[in-house]
Amino acid sequence: MAMTKDLGALAPAKRFSAHFRDENHPSHKDYNLISEIFLIFGAKFNITTMSFVKIMVHAVWATKSREPYMNKEIRQHIIDHIYQNGKLKGIYIDRLNGYTDHMHCLLELNPDMSISKALGLLKGESAFWINKERLTRTKFEWADEYFATSVSESIIPSVRDYIEKQESHHQKKTFEQEYNEFIHTFFRQQDGK
Repeated sequence: MAMTKDLGALAPAKRFSAHFRDENHPSHKDYNLISEIFLIFGAKFNITTMSFVKIMVHAVWATKSREPYMNKEIRQHIIDHIYQNGKLKGIYIDRLNGYTDHMHCLLELNPDMSISKALGLLKGESAFWINKERLTRTKFEWADEYFATSVSESIIPSVRDYIEKQESHHQKKTFEQEYNEFIHTFFRQQDGK
């Protein structure tokens, strides 16, 4: 395929890169690579507009009535299954882990999918699968509620670490204490207190 000489194809790279010119911006280091990608593909395929969306979400949900259904072995089966189901549903799961009564998930939200839709797909299908496979002695259900917050690119490594260390974290703190801390932290930030 011959490369086009349409200079209009350069416009997306210029518009996109304007956000990353500030050397103090966390994504500045990616500026050259991203600009180069736009220049190469924009020119090659005559792309004049291109959207770029990356929204990372840390979601937490519990079992119904916070029943401690998920011992270590069962939890690993559930985690593996949710990862597979996420792939099938087009939901990119970066990290997933939990404890006996809840799950933490760092996921990338697709531009055409709401948080409630993504979590509904993951929770609903996994509960169905858990019951079909009879992983628990009684009927398994996730609670309807969940906690979700966006995650800045700069703290993704910390969130990953936090999710991976759920087992040791909950040797010191209950899920209820953890949840209340989340709510206190994020509502305080919203209220500016």
